[in-house]
Amino acid sequence: LRMAILAARTGSLDTARDAGELANAILHAIGDSDLRRAVEACAVVRRASRDLISAILETKEPIPLSLVEAVEALPFAMRDAEGIYIAEPVRRAIIDWMSAVEAERYQLWRKIAADWIVSRLRAAGRTGRWRHMAALLHLLAQTALRNAFFPPDAAAPPGEPARAQDFDHIFQIADIRHCPDERARLEV
Repeated sequence: LRMAILAARTGSLDTARDAGELANAILHAIGDSDLRRAVEACAVVRRASRDLISAILETKEPIPLSLVEAVEALPFAMRDAEGIYIAEPVRRAIIDWMSAVEAERYQLWRKIAADWIVSRLRAAGRTGRWRHMAALLHLLAQTALRNAFFPPDAAAPPGEPARAQDFDHIFQIADIRHCPDERARLEV
């Protein structure tokens, strides 16, 4: 939202006719080309880790942690235990823009992402395979097939505050998912 406001103030939105142009205006309002490319890379996949973003951007070294943190700080980016994801309306606008304007780069990035995910899928343990399969399914070009697994208009499941008696189960889940940093945050 802050970037949309900035884009509006600078006049970038005056010429936006559709979501693709709006995404382009917001991305260009970011200013930092490395950050913009990292956001675009995150938009290509379901969840993006530092390693996956580095692979998509074809960097010799992992991207700087500060760049990952800058992506996470954007109002339309979130992080969970699986990685960074871009809010669906923004992700869809970025993908629509990329596939129309930067089609060759978009297809290349999808191929790089698929190859990277497949290489991790082969080495994934039994409990991690679902995550990689979900990532591959998300890359499907057939909208109807992808939407069967990831409905674009599905409501988020309802949430309720955790009760004191829920925390033992929550800690067990954090332990199963190998997220000691998440558990430490919850225990505070």
